[in-house]
Amino acid sequence: MKQYCIGFITASCLTASIFLFMGAKKRTIDNLIVQRVTFVDKNGNKVGELGNANNRVFFWLSPPKYKGHMISLTCQKQGGALQIANGEGNVAISLKAGQNGSGTLITSNASGDKIVSISSSNVDNGRINTFNANGRNTVSIGSNNAGNGRLVTYNHRGGETTYLGTNDINSGHLKTYNTFGHETVFAGTGKDDAGFLITRDGVGKKTTYLGTNAIGDGYMETINKAGIKTGVLGKK
Repeated sequence: MKQYCIGFITASCLTASIFLFMGAKKRTIDNLIVQRVTFVDKNGNKVGELGNANNRVFFWLSPPKYKGHMISLTCQKQGGALQIANGEGNVAISLKAGQNGSGTLITSNASGDKIVSISSSNVDNGRINTFNANGRNTVSIGSNNAGNGRLVTYNHRGGETTYLGTNDINSGHLKTYNTFGHETVFAGTGKDDAGFLITRDGVGKKTTYLGTNAIGDGYMETINKAGIKTGVLGKK
């Protein structure tokens, strides 16, 4: 009886070993249900995590003993977000869905300061903005509220200095501004589809007009500080 029991146990172990060996050859898992997965290196240092908390699914990876998360991916009701940090722990690239459902891509310098932003405006038009080291907007390229293209430059204080774009009559124009925000030059196309140029003094008063008169001839006039014409060339 003892030998029979030993033989039965041995046969059972062999049978179980065969099934385990056969199952070990299967490299795929059909369904794995977990709440959190932690990744560690060979020394047991935590280098990544996959899980969920506060109605937010997250996944991050970092080298051992790294301060913060080098790569971070989150998903929540408002939208997803991806952040990539540099070796100093400062975010270098950020890609996310905004509050209005549109996407935003931000690149930063080595210190983590925003340098370039690619996003959608409040009226669903595309826009590219560049920033200086102080966080001031220096260049903006995109579409205005009417859906027309425009390029705007700013000084280091954030004041607008140049506007190049399409006006309300779907024609091009250029504006320049001085350091006080006063318009100094306007060049563009008027309602008669003819070009004209206006110059102004330091406080925004018109000093020169160069354009086309009502019959299509060239016309020029100069104005003094009191707003009085001092010179006219051509018939108005």
